[in-house]
Amino acid sequence: MSTDSLRMVIRKQLSSPNLKYKRMGIIGGVTLAGRLSRVVGPETPSTPAQIKSAQDVILMVRQLCEGQPACEAFLADELATMLEAPTTIHPEVRTTRIPLESISQWDCPL
Repeated sequence: MSTDSLRMVIRKQLSSPNLKYKRMGIIGGVTLAGRLSRVVGPETPSTPAQIKSAQDVILMVRQLCEGQPACEAFLADELATMLEAPTTIHPEVRTTRIPLESISQWDCPL
């Protein structure tokens, strides 16, 4: 299955009003971004196109979770899990700026 097909499925899941499907979309998006940006070794580095694609997937998922605290929290948790995993994620993807302005508007004590 191509990256474009996977993005379409992820977007569809994230557009669902059902939280179960949103979570599947978040997991799929973060997993796809991790696979695209994984550095296996010096002989198989991530290409600039893969890095850009991984960043775009993360930002797409973030955009589709906008204003939904449960989705935003789950996305933050999944991204943290991806970054803590023993696989090597390309540094450019690790430092992708993800706007999180709406988190400060959550109605819950941190």
